[in-house]
Amino acid sequence: MFGYVLVLDRNNDRVVLLSPCLAYIRDLLGRSTIRQPRRMCFEPSTGRLYVGCLDGRVAVCRVINPATSSTHLPPTVAAL
Repeated sequence: MFGYVLVLDRNNDRVVLLSPCLAYIRDLLGRSTIRQPRRMCFEPSTGRLYVGCLDGRVAVCRVINPATSSTHLPPTVAAL
């Protein structure tokens, strides 16, 4: 995903963003959005991230790549 790595952290109810060299950057999603996440899927053509939770709910958000600007910031998420 834009050279970054997404990690689904089941034990801490979050999706973590790592740099290309696997250094922690930040949490993209956390307990306020997802509980007991089990699966995730990133759709590159739309920028959508789907996170399936144990209770059957699916959180959907859009991953925004600000790296297209000259600042080279890591991706962020926006609610749909």
